[in-house]
Amino acid sequence: MMHAAIRLIRDEHRSISAVLRAANFVVDKAHSSGDTPDFELLRAMLYYLREFPERRHHPNEDRVLFAQIKARTREADGIIAELRQEHERGDEMLRVLEMALDRWREGARDGARQFSEVLSGYTRFHHAHMEKEETLVLPAAERALSSEDWHEIYSAFESNQDPMFGTDTANEFRDLFSRIIRLAPRPARTEKPRG
Repeated sequence: MMHAAIRLIRDEHRSISAVLRAANFVVDKAHSSGDTPDFELLRAMLYYLREFPERRHHPNEDRVLFAQIKARTREADGIIAELRQEHERGDEMLRVLEMALDRWREGARDGARQFSEVLSGYTRFHHAHMEKEETLVLPAAERALSSEDWHEIYSAFESNQDPMFGTDTANEFRDLFSRIIRLAPRPARTEKPRG
């Protein structure tokens, strides 16, 4: 039986993926139509990626999930070290993405192309990163962790208050995610998971 903490982590991954899909859709639509994209919407999406995964989700993985696994087993040491480095790299990549959006918005000749390339790379990076966590780290955690460990992990991730999946989310994130979903073109919208 899957632990509730694993469901929370996977839900947060789906939330991050939904925002990345929506951002790529907005950029692709702007390229195909030749229209100016909704820069306000793209900025809101990057703000979400900065404030939620970078400042809440990844720190909880580093401080709680990975630490608990390392305390119980050496099985995942290599992949945990790699994922921690990727957390740092992801933060740097997001800074580059934010700068690329500013260049595009300010009218740089190659701004649209550069932003699109950086966003594509960032999206691929995040999807590969989350896949490693779900296929390598979480199974190791299931084999090694105690009920008490899982309770601590659940508490940490529940406090993230992911705006996509919680009902008692922090107003700032709930309002931001609602705005992203409201402004995003219909094909980029996602449904809340059941159960």
